[in-house]
Parts: sequence; structure tokens; C-alpha cells
Amino acid sequence: MTATVKELEKLYFDGTKHAVYQNIPAFVQNALGYSVEINETWRGDTARYHNLLQNLNLDQISVLGDIGANTGFFSLSLAHRFPHLKVFAYEGNNNHHRFISQIIKMFGLKNIEVKNLFVDMKGLEDLPQHDCLLNYNVLHHAGVDFDRDLVSFDSYTGYAVEYLKKLSKKATYMIFQMGFNWGGNKARPLVPVDYDAVKVLFMGKIFQQSNWEIDRIFTVRHTGEFEYFKIDASIIRKLNIKPSDARGDLVDYYSKYDISSFSEFYRRPLFYCRSRDKSGYAE
Repeated sequence: MTATVKELEKLYFDGTKHAVYQNIPAFVQNALGYSVEINETWRGDTARYHNLLQNLNLDQISVLGDIGANTGFFSLSLAHRFPHLKVFAYEGNNNHHRFISQIIKMFGLKNIEVKNLFVDMKGLEDLPQHDCLLNYNVLHHAGVDFDRDLVSFDSYTGYAVEYLKKLSKKATYMIFQMGFNWGGNKARPLVPVDYDAVKVLFMGKIFQQSNWEIDRIFTVRHTGEFEYFKIDASIIRKLNIKPSDARGDLVDYYSKYDISSFSEFYRRPLFYCRSRDKSGYAE
């Protein structure tokens, strides 16, 4: 077993851009005694995982996809916890793909399939149908990590609309989060870090044009409390009808909470969306 853990460590710490990013799933930690210390006050999975379990009825979901699965914290954790669930993990980094594959084999997980690919604009064509897609912190890397010939900083919004419009035909429901520095570069902000209300408006306009309806939005609120809280439903209604009408309400909402002490990562809202092409979703 030690040799296997060493192999996992080698694949996990591969020195690439998105290495040492996710936690090791709890069931793997418990079985192998293998963990990696992630500073969750800066960037972490625990709060988002709890939010997911609380707000998506996974007993009513049959097929779930994890876009940009990284080392598989979400896809592996969900596959292990919900044996009825068919999980597809999509990961373009070969080492991270192998990391997930090793764990699948070690634990005999029959309900998860990992595919070594980027879900880029071309890859969307062959994507199977899903009940729900996890789309965590991938899209702001378009034009840098993938689809370099299709998108630039100046054309990003149009690309995002087209990408998400195609994705709306592949899933009933999507849980979405993205960074607002293009490619992770702080010198190229799509939305400045302190413009929290504008981040929601930015995505509200993109979702409206790309055939997604926002169902819920979650943000952090209280200093030192790493938990996501639901934005008022009245704001969601305005975002789905005419996003610009929600500007004042969003400014008021964020003025109630001082989230400037949070890292840029935690200042990325979580969006729960449903495809306007589909009917019905689990909540």
C-alpha cells in the first residue's frame, strides 16, 4: 500500500499550474492515512461540498458530471457516498486523470468514469447528457488553458455565452463558480476583486443570454465563517428577467456584509442554474 500512496503523491504533486489544489477525499484519507494540508482559509473544498450536499438532492440525480475534476475531490467523494449515482469526471491534466483512475481501482468504484480531456468548445459536442454538471472554477481559464485560438481577454464574454449555451443542451442543472481574473492572472481582471455585486451582474447577463435560469446564488458573509449563504430570492427574480434591475439590490446586499477580509477565491459566488431547454430538477 505504501508504494501506491507514493505513486498518488507523485501524481498529486506534479508541479503543474493546478497542482496541490483540492483536498484528498475523506474516504481515501481514512483508508490510506494519506492527506494533504490545504489552507482552507484561502481556498478550500469543504464549504462548497457541504453546500452541495445541502442544496442538491443527490438521491434524485442519476447522472452527474464534474468538469475540470482536478484530482477528483468532488467526483470521487460523491461516487463513493452515493453508489446509485453515475459520475463522469472530466480532467485534461494527464497526471490528475491518473490520480483519479488509481483511486477508482483501489476502492473498486464501479459508478465513476474518468475521461482525460478538456471540456472545451469542441469537446462539448461529444459530451453525454447529464442530470447535473459541476462547473467549478474552470471557465475563466478559457483562452489560457484551453480554447486558446477561440477566446481573448476582450472577447471573453461572447465566448462564455456561446460555451454555456452549448452546455445548456447537455444538462438539466448546473452548479457554477468561476474566478474573475482571466486565466488566474490578477493583472487581467474580468471583474475587479472588490466589485462583488458586479460579479453577480456579470454572470447574470451571461446566464440570461446562454439559456440558463438562475435558481439560487450563495455567497460568504461573515468574517472567519467559511460557509455560503443564500442571496435573497427577489434579487434572483430580477436577474432572470432584467439583470441590470438587480444592481441596486446587489449593492445593498453586499453592503450588509464586510467580505473584504476573505480571499479572492471565497469571493466567487456559487450559482445553481437550470437549463431553459430542460424541465424539472432536483432540490
